[in-house]
Amino acid sequence: MTNWRQYKITSKSTNSRYIRFSLDGYVRYNNGSENWVDCENRTPFDGLVVGDMIEIDTDRVCNYGSGYEFPNTSVVRKSAQIVPFSPSASSIIPSGIRQNFLSNVSDAYQSGEDFQAFIEQRDSSGRVNFQWYGASKDGNFQQGGFDRRR
Repeated sequence: MTNWRQYKITSKSTNSRYIRFSLDGYVRYNNGSENWVDCENRTPFDGLVVGDMIEIDTDRVCNYGSGYEFPNTSVVRKSAQIVPFSPSASSIIPSGIRQNFLSNVSDAYQSGEDFQAFIEQRDSSGRVNFQWYGASKDGNFQQGGFDRRR
């Protein structure tokens, strides 16, 4: 299970190995609570700036000690702004890929089975700019997108 909590980055200090983000709240680690999190000094963490919102999986971070340098976005990630899934937003995806994605989501929905489907657009550095999804769980259907450029 995941339990994502949002924090605002209040300061950022960098060295060659890791980036320390000071936060507007405390994170509970297995050796105490701190108002910071350390991430490896690489993409996508190097693109975060003071004022950005991040999310930390509080169910998983408590398994690590403070000072652990998180290497990927499975525990620490940039908080996404949700945007509506609309024809204008989806026009960023090439039409052939968009049609295939929407067709697959429609087929999955009509099957009545639970599913999750995602498609991403990345920049030349590998950072996710946009992510669209369609999902159904216990008959409840959701669709939408995330603008991760902010």
